[in-house]
Amino acid sequence: MALAIRQEDFNAVKILVKHGYIISKKDLVNAADTENEAQEKLKENKTDGYESYIAGNSRINLISSFLRQRYDTNKIQDPDGYTNLRKDKSTASEIIQKVKSGDFIEVLDNSGDWFLVKTKDGKEGYIYRNRIKSA
Repeated sequence: MALAIRQEDFNAVKILVKHGYIISKKDLVNAADTENEAQEKLKENKTDGYESYIAGNSRINLISSFLRQRYDTNKIQDPDGYTNLRKDKSTASEIIQKVKSGDFIEVLDNSGDWFLVKTKDGKEGYIYRNRIKSA
C-alpha cells in the first residue's frame, strides 16, 4: 500500500482494498506526507526533466479521501459475536477487553498478523487480522 500511495496509483489502492486490505493510521499518515510532498513540488514549480510535477496528473487527494473514508469503516467481524482485545500479539496474552462484532475500531498499525487497534472506549491492544473487516 505504501508504494501505491507514494506513486499516487489510485487504481492499485482500490485493488488492494477490494482484496481485503485494512487501512491503518499509518496509511493515512503516509497519504498526508505524500500530499505535503506534492504541495512542495508545486511550490518549487520545477519543469525540467524528471523533476517536473504536473498537478493535473496528481491523484493523491482522491487517494487520501478514499483512505479516510475506508478507515472510518473498520469494524470487528467475528462469528462468535465478539473478539478479544489482547495486551500482546498472542492468543496466550492477557485479554484487555471483549469487542463486539459490528463495533468500529481504529487500526493504528496493520503490519503482521496482529493489528494494533484502538477501541471506541480508547483502549489499545492487539486483535488478530482476520477479525477486522472494512465495510
